[in-house]
Amino acid sequence: MAAASAADLFGRLYPDGTVVFSEDDAGDAMYVIQEGTVEISAVVNGVRTVLCTLGKGDYFGEMALLDSKPRLATATVRSSARLMVLSRDKLLERIEDDPHIVISLLKLMCTRIRSLQETIETLKSKGQLDAEQLSAAVRAVQT
Repeated sequence: MAAASAADLFGRLYPDGTVVFSEDDAGDAMYVIQEGTVEISAVVNGVRTVLCTLGKGDYFGEMALLDSKPRLATATVRSSARLMVLSRDKLLERIEDDPHIVISLLKLMCTRIRSLQETIETLKSKGQLDAEQLSAAVRAVQT
């Protein structure tokens, strides 16, 4: 394994307002929030909509990194943040060193799937399930 840089070990500082990635960008990295907050948003019905705000210990961007499909949302730093950036190669190296990382990723994906199911059920029970709302719900859990 190659020697780790300071940014690999301690993350990079991103000032408030920095767009980490935009909706439809290629996914070449995932991010772990070490400090600060990141807002996840997407265009829903032509309007930029905040889907969630993530904080210390959360991570995002892993889906596009793993499935090589375009980003489903935009990630914007709020209140400045220190982010650890993991490329696909770095993630695979870390998984080799510690296979438990895969369990963490799977748990997060399960949490997001369960949240999506709850949102769908809530919309169905209110008679409010339409294609636009379903799309927004899916994006909210696929950050």
